[in-house]
Amino acid sequence: MDMLSKVVLNSEDKSQKMHFTDNKSGDNLSEEVSSHVIIREYYNLDLTFSSTFKDARLYLDGLEIIDNENIQIDSAGKEFLEPSDIAYQLFNRDNSTIEKMLVPGFYQMTLIENNQEYYAFFEVVPKSLSKPQWIAMKNEIEETLTGLSQSFNRKNLSSSQKNDLNQIYYKFDYIKKMYKRYLKITRDLINSPEYRLEKRYKWKELNQNPTVDGKSIRKKLEKPDKQEVIYSPSRILNYQTKENKWLKASIKKINKFNVDYLSFLSKKLEEIEHDKDKNKRYKAKVYTLEEEENEIRQIMNILKQILTVNHFLLNQEWMDEIKGENTIYPTSSMMMNQKYNFYYKWLQQMKKEEMHVILPNSIKYAWKRTDELFEIWTYIKMISIIENLGYEPKSGWIYSNESLKIPDLSEGTFITFINDEVKINLHYNSRLKRKNSQTTVNHPLYTKAENDKPDIRLDVFHNDSYLGSLIIDAKYRSFEIMTKRDTRYKDNVMKQLHNYKNSPESKNYYYPSLQRFIREQLSPIRQVWVLYPHSDDTNKPKKYEIEEEENIHFYEISPYYPTDEISRSLLSYIDGLMKSKDYFNLHSY
Repeated sequence: MDMLSKVVLNSEDKSQKMHFTDNKSGDNLSEEVSSHVIIREYYNLDLTFSSTFKDARLYLDGLEIIDNENIQIDSAGKEFLEPSDIAYQLFNRDNSTIEKMLVPGFYQMTLIENNQEYYAFFEVVPKSLSKPQWIAMKNEIEETLTGLSQSFNRKNLSSSQKNDLNQIYYKFDYIKKMYKRYLKITRDLINSPEYRLEKRYKWKELNQNPTVDGKSIRKKLEKPDKQEVIYSPSRILNYQTKENKWLKASIKKINKFNVDYLSFLSKKLEEIEHDKDKNKRYKAKVYTLEEEENEIRQIMNILKQILTVNHFLLNQEWMDEIKGENTIYPTSSMMMNQKYNFYYKWLQQMKKEEMHVILPNSIKYAWKRTDELFEIWTYIKMISIIENLGYEPKSGWIYSNESLKIPDLSEGTFITFINDEVKINLHYNSRLKRKNSQTTVNHPLYTKAENDKPDIRLDVFHNDSYLGSLIIDAKYRSFEIMTKRDTRYKDNVMKQLHNYKNSPESKNYYYPSLQRFIREQLSPIRQVWVLYPHSDDTNKPKKYEIEEEENIHFYEISPYYPTDEISRSLLSYIDGLMKSKDYFNLHSY
């Protein structure tokens, strides 16, 4: 199609021209679409937009997250670009924060020329994972958390707990996801209600120029005495349909649900205020309560918006015409109508009394950050690996949860596993203490090094005696990038790993009864592991050299890739700690 405008995406050393059409088939873009530009995640990206049409505009998915003073805003509040001689910078690794990055997925461009809209699409693909791996990783997190949480809660929650908070928080999660569509559909119905066009007949005088049809003529033949009038049809809009009767009853039911939810949430806010006052000395607790309070106020605001738009709908003049019973069952024709079908599904969700797992914001946020997605996925894989070695989770994160609303996977989270006399605390982003005096049995390590927050840490205990730790770092990078010479990134990575291996100490908990000169020769960290996405370009000799000389071990881990080697190595590591315990024999020194 000949265009007056030209749009080019420039990524690293590649420039790709966008090809626009008037077909907006990309609303549900999938892998079948072949004619789109592909951009690698994390690559520097800018866009050039030129046009001989001075009022041309370019709209782009994701433009709202990009910081650029040259981005314009239209009267509807949407960001757009104007033709410019200067390239628009969309992402720069050195200057942009990770939140400003276009994440893997499909993006639509809308070009407006002379009041006509044209469309083009490009795809951002994961940098260190294949697209199927990225999708599988996301799905695996959801499925694993759902399975683990439901299994644990079935064993530990009472029936009344299952049928109370779990359900209502699941419904709130659904409302938050779908409420914008609810508001749009309801406003559409207010402006353009559904109706049935009908004919209604009555005798009209001829001087009114009445409409005449076959029925009028037949009626005239039946009543030849009516010379000055004719039986004439009038077209009317009939809103008194079965569908609208069902709609009116359904909106009233939704209103009742919302009023009940608002009452429930108001009581929750009172409880939170009481808890905040009771715990005002504990900043972390107050912060958690304030986060919950903000979430509650957010859902209350949404519920009030829905009640308001429902009020406008129910008070339309055409709604007053609708009379009838409240118990009306939806018909197949209603289900074919997208608007009525949406209300039906909404009501079904509000009525559900099943167990549902609600993913926390930290997990949902990871969909936007592939590096964090990989880190969370790796932590969850370690949970599964430890369980498969015969360890039973006892507490922490989803295993200390009293509802199916999974708590955030926040920094400092750890899960406790037990297998006979051996205990493992599996930490997620737990910061090491800075002083020996700050250590506790659940945080036995301290460090003076700047690198003090490993992605994953396993602390191993025997009968509550600390035996040592394994530090694991999840790197969303290839082995080559992490280890090739003469790069600043490589230097930083290796410095970080060396600090994890050599700097942590535990004077209070790591064999404290050993003579000092012996204990100073020992380290609670025997190995550091790096888990990174599987690829075919691994430099095996270099990998073995680092492992042999530094005790820094590299393991590939990805969806569809077996974890047998990691499981065997972890079992061997724990066995080694147990043998050391027997060898040192705490009471012989």
